[in-house]
Amino acid sequence: MKKAIALTLVIVLCLSLVACGGKEFKNPVVGQWRYEKGQVDLVIKSDKSGTMSKGDDKIEFTWKFSAESNLLLLTSSDGEVEEVTYFEDDDTLYADGWTFTRAK
Repeated sequence: MKKAIALTLVIVLCLSLVACGGKEFKNPVVGQWRYEKGQVDLVIKSDKSGTMSKGDDKIEFTWKFSAESNLLLLTSSDGEVEEVTYFEDDDTLYADGWTFTRAK
């Protein structure tokens, strides 16, 4: 009887770990951002792509991030790689001297 209860508890524990493991991490930098001073729009998508635009000028990029070091690695469509140090605080994104506000 004790073995059956122990085995049941182990199975329940394993199933609960599997259920929790499927949740997707929500990256805080994903979203639409606006730099008011220069009227620059920044879109960071969850599929690791993004755009930065000002008027008719638009740069497309892919991105990776490191939460431990607060680094964004941006790779433009022409292959240029830029390391950007960032800090996110609710609806504000600070990135290498730029201050973006989350678009509503």
